[in-house]
Amino acid sequence: MARKKSLPFVDDNVAPGIKYNIALSDGRKFHNAELVGSSTAEDGQFSFAGWEGMLVIRQETGKRVFLRQSSVRYIEEV
Repeated sequence: MARKKSLPFVDDNVAPGIKYNIALSDGRKFHNAELVGSSTAEDGQFSFAGWEGMLVIRQETGKRVFLRQSSVRYIEEV
């Protein structure tokens, strides 16, 4: 009960089709990128790097970027 009074939980979440600024742990940033979704490592996809659950974004140029979800530091709605 004290949690609700001090800082309540919210149901908001990131959504596809909305523009975001995305910052990575190494300091790189993607500005005005659209969140496309996430992928899973099924059928050997991304097996070359041992990556699982990639976050897929689309840059303003239209090019897609596949990010390791654990490398995302924060996502800011634009």
